[in-house]
Amino acid sequence: MPDESDAALTDHLSRRANGLPGPPANWLPFLREAGIASQCLTTGLATLRKANHAQHGLFNQAFFELSIGFERLLKLIVVIDHALEHDGIFPT
Repeated sequence: MPDESDAALTDHLSRRANGLPGPPANWLPFLREAGIASQCLTTGLATLRKANHAQHGLFNQAFFELSIGFERLLKLIVVIDHALEHDGIFPT
């Protein structure tokens, strides 16, 4: 099932094909990274909902996915904030 970032990427590509403006090509990796972060957070929350005292492994899996999702999301926030404050220049 495609997620929101896949839809955003598809929309971007179709807009480009039709000559309409869209985000610059160097921002496309951030759409993909946002999709990964979103998927990790969604999976983590779904697994946490299923976790119970009889299956301790589900808690481990849920918190692992959530930590990865939040890490990716926060890195995106830092990098995009830097780019917006420095005329589109990404940190190195």
